[in-house]
Amino acid sequence: MGHGRLEVLPARLLLEDEVFVDLVQRHTGLHPTLESLVRSATGGSLHEVTDSVNVATAIGGTIDWEEVSAASAAHFGVHRVREVSGFPRMVDCLPRDFDNELQSHLAEVVESGGLVLLTGPSAAGKTRSAFEAVQRVCPDWLVCRPEPATDLSGLTAACRTGARHLVWLDDLEGHLHSAGLTASLLAELQRRGVVVVATLRSHLYDDLLQLDSAAVSLGGPTYGSRAAGRLLRQARHVQVPRTWSEAERVEAGRSKDPRVIQALEAGEGYGLAEYLAAGPQLLERWKAGGDRHPRGAALVAAAVDLARTGLAGPLPAGAIEELHGACLQRAGGAALRPEPIKEAWEWATRESLGITSLLVPSEGGGWRPFDYLVTGATQGQEPSGKLDESVWRKALDLAEGQGRSLVAWAALTAERSDIAKEALLPLAAAGETAAMVNLAAVLIESGERSAGERWLREAATHGDGTAMLHLGALLVAADDSSQGKEWLEKAVESGRTQALRLLGDLASQDGEDEAAAELWERGAEQGDDECAVKYGNLLRQRYMVLDDRGTWLQKAADRGLSAAALSFAGWLAYRKQKEAAAYYLIQARERALAAAKEGDPDAMITLGTVLAWEGDAASAESWFRKARQRTPLLMPDWRIVRAQADRGGLQALAVSRSTEEQLAEGQLADVMEGLWPLDCQYCGLSLGAGVPALRVFEQPWGATASLYHLGMCRYPEWTDNDGTRRDSSVGIFKIIGSSEPRLTWTASAAHTPQITLDDKSPLILLVNAGAESVGLVQSEDAQWRMAPSAIHQRQGMMPAGHALNVVAGAATVLRGQLTVKLGLEEWSSEVSRDMERLCKRQGGVLLIITSGLAPVEPSAAVLNMALSAPDAIAGWVPIVQGERKWSPRWRERS
Repeated sequence: MGHGRLEVLPARLLLEDEVFVDLVQRHTGLHPTLESLVRSATGGSLHEVTDSVNVATAIGGTIDWEEVSAASAAHFGVHRVREVSGFPRMVDCLPRDFDNELQSHLAEVVESGGLVLLTGPSAAGKTRSAFEAVQRVCPDWLVCRPEPATDLSGLTAACRTGARHLVWLDDLEGHLHSAGLTASLLAELQRRGVVVVATLRSHLYDDLLQLDSAAVSLGGPTYGSRAAGRLLRQARHVQVPRTWSEAERVEAGRSKDPRVIQALEAGEGYGLAEYLAAGPQLLERWKAGGDRHPRGAALVAAAVDLARTGLAGPLPAGAIEELHGACLQRAGGAALRPEPIKEAWEWATRESLGITSLLVPSEGGGWRPFDYLVTGATQGQEPSGKLDESVWRKALDLAEGQGRSLVAWAALTAERSDIAKEALLPLAAAGETAAMVNLAAVLIESGERSAGERWLREAATHGDGTAMLHLGALLVAADDSSQGKEWLEKAVESGRTQALRLLGDLASQDGEDEAAAELWERGAEQGDDECAVKYGNLLRQRYMVLDDRGTWLQKAADRGLSAAALSFAGWLAYRKQKEAAAYYLIQARERALAAAKEGDPDAMITLGTVLAWEGDAASAESWFRKARQRTPLLMPDWRIVRAQADRGGLQALAVSRSTEEQLAEGQLADVMEGLWPLDCQYCGLSLGAGVPALRVFEQPWGATASLYHLGMCRYPEWTDNDGTRRDSSVGIFKIIGSSEPRLTWTASAAHTPQITLDDKSPLILLVNAGAESVGLVQSEDAQWRMAPSAIHQRQGMMPAGHALNVVAGAATVLRGQLTVKLGLEEWSSEVSRDMERLCKRQGGVLLIITSGLAPVEPSAAVLNMALSAPDAIAGWVPIVQGERKWSPRWRERS
């Protein structure tokens, strides 16, 4: 006999399932909606509520409608300001630069329904601007302002027939739960022409988008509800800056209200709205309160600390009291003679300036710190500091449902992966696939690969496309390409375009260049930045240098792909189209920055690359860390390496993992000391102050490590062929690069007692034959080490410790100029009259070729570094009489 199982699920969960909704629509032609049903007072049959003003909800709270024109600004969340005799209780609304944008968005949703979202820092003026816009555009509409605890699933049924409705959700984060505003509910409201106006603090907006972006873009951790991220992306978004522009301040200066005048006089460091709402004043009151009200200030600090853990909603007074002791002790403890607890609460909850208090009561009970204080705390302005272990533990005790995801995100931001694991584990164990993926990413990043893989398999088995992508990447990295490929193909079927880049990599590694090209081109056409760059590189490897690659990269760049714009800038720079290259560099930076702020890990990597290229390595590494938190398995195969404090040469270099593995221990430091960031070895333009990319090209007779513009011209790599994998497999060897010399040489004549020949100090010509490149040779242990040029050694030059040879070169000295020719190379340096006489008397010059010679004015330190370089080689070059001229191959840097 067979067995079956009957499960009862809340209807709203089915309506949030996109597959279920699509299935119903395809088979019935109808879109499923949720209608509120209530039982009559007499216990009779169920009937539909179609025209109710007050609808009681399952969680609690009510949905009350009133006309927009009758709504009170204070009741709708506008911060109060201090009262001044002879002026209205509310300051007149001051014009902002974004008013037209806001009104335009609102007019659009009035026609079609939808969500308008204002984001910005605490007390920036979001709520007031939204309230005034609503009053202007739809004064005769009905508006409701549900509390965060309200179940909104019956909201559509509560709308009156024949009326237009607006839903007001100030502090939207309180409504982003399964019974609150979901993507399916928003879609239904929009179909009915309902407008939703919401506000959200900017750091929460960034966090929620980043939670979702990792899932939808690269399969990384999604420390929060994906549904929230999808919902925010549907909004018409208006950003409200904290500080006011010069034009806004000029307009505000026309006001006669003394409160506005005082806010203007406070200086441009404050926004007018935040000053009017007493944000800075309350922050200062909290800081100063530690002298006379140390226990009260500690209560506020405890509440702020709890809010910083990501906890949303009211905080229990008991939890605040329990934690305040540690805050008090940190401030000085009993020596401060703290006041009684009752007096401390009275001070912390007392209104300041007639506006608000440090701790604000919640309508459902409990307390929240005034949100401006939390913003100040995250910016390091508050008396707290790093969160104590007890605070995190209390947050885990208090967090429920999706609130645990927000705690996990805050914990990761604070580098507390242990707390993040504890926060996510109950959600994952309960079957939430997003939490499984999040937990897996945290475990893998912490070194617990096996445990992470188990959670990824669990989520992938339940149909989660993000888990399929991440699991495929994990297996490929572990050399299980067969099983990894299967999961990646499933990820593509589930809509994860990023899997195409990895499938293309696998095809390329197997020598299937056509299959790789097809996969990368397909991914690029679907908007994947990395696929666009890989496909462009494949075109270059096929010798399609002049037209096809440039045409392709420009198309991809003009479609908005920031990494493609960066590569196209390099293509243009190679062709000396500097203005066009500069334009696409700006495009790459701006597009990457905008997308990175939205939480796109690909954009974070591109932005970090551009910032490193510009020389801001610290900011670049910060963006790379953020990307790694979201996509630890799909990060680039390179990192920024910094030089030791006492080493010369390069101070920062982008190096691939394969290069680090190929080099013998300690050799990377030597290579960095022997490279000087002068000109890019692809486009020939200056490397500037940016972090260059190290590209090592292995040839049958050795390897050459050279510097390039990071991202724009090359990414870090170790390669043995510029052609395709297939070229290499059939023995075709290609070198694709500059058709003209790019290396910069530098030379300096010296006479020093440090070097003697037959007890005499000869004239020395120190030469760095290529400042942007060094040679490498492979030792018997298969590791690569820095070594002198094989060409120079064949010409008779010898390393330290060997007998000196007379090399097949020639030196001339004439009119204060010493010139040495060796093979096809020629170097020259100015010499003094005494040096000229010494050279002629000795009949030659000691030539030392070394990567350690810095392209700067000579000094004792420069000389010491040049002589101690591991690739330094020397030879005696005899002098020839008369003046001889050779056509120089290499360029001399002035």
